[in-house]
Amino acid sequence: INQYYGEELREVLVHGDAKLKNIVCKKDGQTVFVDWGTCGKGFLGQDAAKLLLDVRRNEEVGNAVIQAYTHDQKGNVDKERAGGLLFGVVISSLVHIVWRVEEDIPKAQKLIAQYQEEESLGQEQKDKYLQEQEAIIKQKQDEIRAWNAKIELALKNLGSF
Repeated sequence: INQYYGEELREVLVHGDAKLKNIVCKKDGQTVFVDWGTCGKGFLGQDAAKLLLDVRRNEEVGNAVIQAYTHDQKGNVDKERAGGLLFGVVISSLVHIVWRVEEDIPKAQKLIAQYQEEESLGQEQKDKYLQEQEAIIKQKQDEIRAWNAKIELALKNLGSF
């Protein structure tokens, strides 16, 4: 991010759990965040990135979040906010990838090894279980590749700002 903007992102007050479940529309039309139990110091874009990741399966809502956060009222791109959002998405994605690698894949590999050592099961049962676990590992690896592609696309698009 700094190579594009030449400065570090500002530290700001963040909600810490900016998800749809913590956004309320009041009767007067005002939209507010609730549940401030995890608020504290963070970086510009951190909450917007968390919200964007929460709505990522709904392209229309995701695009609206991006547009609203990265553009001013005149429609001009705010590079600092756009950089903050991208940085937040990249960091959140990397954390997600690390979690997947550190938690899911080794766990599945350990279960495979334990299952192969189980003497009371027939070879057919062991082979079936092995195939199921290998499919899970492949699915997790595919998810990691998808996240990497999203990160690469986001970094490429950042250059257009």
